[in-house]
Amino acid sequence: MPWDTAAWTQITDEIILAPMTSIATMDSKISARTTGRIKPRSISNCFTTYIDNGGAVTQERFVNKIIPMMQSLLKNAPRVFKQVHVLKQLVNTNVALTRTQCATLIVCMWFEIFRYDYVGENASIKLMPYVTFAHIFENNNMFAFACLINYFDRVCDELNTDKFNNREVIFKRKCVQSNIISSLDTPLPEISLGDGFVDDSPSHVHCISASASLGGVDLLAGSPTVEHVVLLTRPECLVGTLLCARLLPGETLTVFGAEKMAIHRGIGSSVIFVSNYADKVKIGRAGSAKCAQIAVVFMDASTHADGRSQLVDNFDRDLTKAYCGMVSVPLDTISCANWTHGFNGANMQLRFIQQLLAAGYAGKNMIYHPATQDFDSCVEQFILWLQDSDLSCNDLYRMYKDVVDVDSSRLSEFNIFDALR
Repeated sequence: MPWDTAAWTQITDEIILAPMTSIATMDSKISARTTGRIKPRSISNCFTTYIDNGGAVTQERFVNKIIPMMQSLLKNAPRVFKQVHVLKQLVNTNVALTRTQCATLIVCMWFEIFRYDYVGENASIKLMPYVTFAHIFENNNMFAFACLINYFDRVCDELNTDKFNNREVIFKRKCVQSNIISSLDTPLPEISLGDGFVDDSPSHVHCISASASLGGVDLLAGSPTVEHVVLLTRPECLVGTLLCARLLPGETLTVFGAEKMAIHRGIGSSVIFVSNYADKVKIGRAGSAKCAQIAVVFMDASTHADGRSQLVDNFDRDLTKAYCGMVSVPLDTISCANWTHGFNGANMQLRFIQQLLAAGYAGKNMIYHPATQDFDSCVEQFILWLQDSDLSCNDLYRMYKDVVDVDSSRLSEFNIFDALR
């Protein structure tokens, strides 16, 4: 951590001890730390756009209340952190953090501390990820900016309250063997269709399309994906971008207890921040006695978009990945949606079947949120057929393997639902 390096004294002088009496002062402090990556006035311009578009947090409140709160979190960082380990590959492990610790790490991201440009070339700490919000400022990403301002505003109000201090966020890396599904045979899950965005589901487990490196290599560099929306509307999930090493096949990351703090509308280039959100979810047994009863499962799908890669070559890899995510949570019902890498146009029928089988193998019920109205009708008819068919998971799995054993040239336009029925 930065406070464990020789550079911490310099950081405290620049960010913690020096007064920041304006947005421009903060802007210059942050841009000076990025060796030219963030141009001067980028953050000031974001604030101007934010205020002009009716942002709820005034510059006066941010300067006089929120910045001092952020400086206080950094000042106390060496005291509130004893030891935090990285979630390494091929190891089932978890990290439990207080919400104060999460807020401290997100403040570090805001001030560009995790770029580690101050560390020598051969230092082992160079292995730490470069978690940065530079793309938000440089691209004038107002959805991301508004979500973060809303988060810091919430932390400023709640930091010393029991609601804030008595909850934890748990980051859990789950690994499974690639051949585990072949040894299982269970009934298909109970399935229902949900409305709207998957994160609005009544289920307390939300399965999210993710990147193998949480947030992507260039966090928030382009149009926000489902993954980015969840990271920003549940900002405590952002800490996972620092702690979780790249996911391998058969690995997922589940975050327990990250509070939803914002309502959004749209996706991609049309996404907008709507308002603050007061999460009423209860403290329960999802992760620990201090953890809220909510879990967000981040699981990456294979990135190849051609027919054979999706339907044949990577089918078992992605099925195992989905099973890994779903079996990582103790709750009985999970919510899912179209599962794809970014906006690469994955076959929605394929992704539905993979998640359906994974839910059955994991012993979960499934709430599915169709991506479009057209697919809503299509998947509803397929669900009715499944309910009349009395198939097990292995029955459907073998049927699928049989129907995709066709000429590869036909796979790009292959209708899986029709073939199975």
